[in-house]
Amino acid sequence: MTIEQSTLSRLLAALTSLSIDDIPVAKYRYGSAGSLYPVQLYVQVRQDGVSGLSQGIYYLQPEKAQLYFISDEIAPQLFEQPEQAVALIFVAKDSAIQPIYGALAESFSAIEAGSMAELVRAQAQGYAIHSAPLKSVEGNAEHLAKICALEPQSRVLATMTLSPASQPQGHHFAQLATVKRISESSL
Repeated sequence: MTIEQSTLSRLLAALTSLSIDDIPVAKYRYGSAGSLYPVQLYVQVRQDGVSGLSQGIYYLQPEKAQLYFISDEIAPQLFEQPEQAVALIFVAKDSAIQPIYGALAESFSAIEAGSMAELVRAQAQGYAIHSAPLKSVEGNAEHLAKICALEPQSRVLATMTLSPASQPQGHHFAQLATVKRISESSL
């Protein structure tokens, strides 16, 4: 079974920014220390895991509500079950938070990643998608950093897999605008 691209798009839209009149900065449906939003999301798609998307790594650009293709290389070890179609990779951009919060940056990034994961999990129920709990990346962090083309000041926090499920239950958000290819220099 595969996940429909439109379904994945609607699911990930829960993590995109909101425009609110009279507020000059982007807002999100989850909290972040100092409204810095240092946690980024990369999406690993298994071969035939999502209709209309090639196998590979994508970056979610939350302000533009778009997925950008990064690489066709994946980390298959993130998929523990054959029905798992997508792995979400939560990445902390330490350069965005450490100058402000120092030693607390790691904890605040972990809290933000957990909030993002919970929002995805709640949203997934409405689209017949099963979401596995957040998982540590021990032993996979360097490989994931490489295939995601991460900056030196970024680190992988955790992963979470998505699988098609039988019955939807819950609410929905809008969907992403488009999926585009991106080069490493464009990030």
